[in-house]
Amino acid sequence: MTQRSPRTRRRCAARWQEDQDEPFVLSVAPDHFHKDNVSGGAPYGIVLPDACADAHFVGEVGMPLVSYLNWVFRHGGFPRPTVTTGSGG
Repeated sequence: MTQRSPRTRRRCAARWQEDQDEPFVLSVAPDHFHKDNVSGGAPYGIVLPDACADAHFVGEVGMPLVSYLNWVFRHGGFPRPTVTTGSGG
């Protein structure tokens, strides 16, 4: 297998991107509806190619991936509010 130089890879990626009508989104997880076994929307993903050090995350919200991870971890690992039952109010 022939290794391409970084310059050649960047040129190929730029030509590929010019041919695309919309950005390519690499799916990384199903949306929250699919996780509940309900037909839902598009999966969560990362927009490619991305020359940034922090890729753009696409899901219910769009934001840099590291910002999304920080947001999720601030909420105990859950990206959405959780519902507690039986609190007895």
